[in-house]
Order: sequence, then structure tokens, then C-alpha cells
Amino acid sequence: MKLLPHRFRPPGKTDLKGWQMISFLIENGFKFQHIYQVGKNELSKTRHDNYTPYPKNMREAREFIVQYKKHALPDLESISDKA
Repeated sequence: MKLLPHRFRPPGKTDLKGWQMISFLIENGFKFQHIYQVGKNELSKTRHDNYTPYPKNMREAREFIVQYKKHALPDLESISDKA
């Protein structure tokens, strides 16, 4: 079980492709945290301005992971298992 922020909107129960995409994003460190768009001015951000939308399908998810890999969060469960 993974805890995700309130902005996470789950796919329907029978949407297997949607759940596969969610698993893929989480496994790669994207737990629906805010990510700012590449190339935008970070000094002029407002609270809800400039956020990158999360992908809607697997093709977009693969591109998203490559483009925003520096924003991926570490898997804290695997880190604590090693300690």
C-alpha cells in the first residue's frame, strides 16, 4: 500500500491500463508530487501556477519519466530495508 497526496485521482476499478500506468509512475519515483514545468520561470510561480500535468496514458508516462527524472523521489521503503 502506498500513501499518495490528495491530488491523486485513481482510475476506475476495471481500468487495468490506467492502474499499470500508475504503478509505473510510482515505481519510477513519481508519487504525484508537484513538478514544475521545464523552461518556465521559477521566480514568478504562484501557488498553483506552472505545475506539470501528470500523464494520461503509458506513452505519455514514459516521456514524462525521461523529461522529469531529476524530480523522481527515492523509494524510502527500500532505503530503510537496507539500513
